[in-house]
Amino acid sequence: MQVWANLMGILALYPLSVLTEGDPASIFTEPALRGVALRMMGEAQTVADRLGVRSATSTDDQLAAAAVRGRFRTPMRQDDLSGRRLELDAILGAVIELADRVGVDVPTLRRIHDLTDQRARNCHRRNGKFDDHGNDRWCAALAVADGLGEDRGDT
Repeated sequence: MQVWANLMGILALYPLSVLTEGDPASIFTEPALRGVALRMMGEAQTVADRLGVRSATSTDDQLAAAAVRGRFRTPMRQDDLSGRRLELDAILGAVIELADRVGVDVPTLRRIHDLTDQRARNCHRRNGKFDDHGNDRWCAALAVADGLGEDRGDT
């Protein structure tokens, strides 16, 4: 199903673009980021398989197609830069919810969801762009997130 194939690429690319401030070309060519993206897509594919959804496109083909698109800001990164709420739950959260319903463990999707959500809330709180509904927890340094970046001293 083409919708699921598109979702698999987006659910990896968009949050990673926010976390790394990167573009598709850099995300999918940097080995550590490519590995995280592949794990995310693999977990999503496991959910799709459990739901009976079959994709004609492999994860490697999806990564190659995204890398060919070149350097651009993803819509989620644009929202982040503009201080708008991220559509994280509609994209990544939806797959996590489906995983819960069908009993699939998706630790990478959960970690990236939580880190992206926290990063956006922290940045926007510091910039006064929106409130965080009273949630004051701080994310761990990105350096502990399986090679997603170096500790920038934000925590």
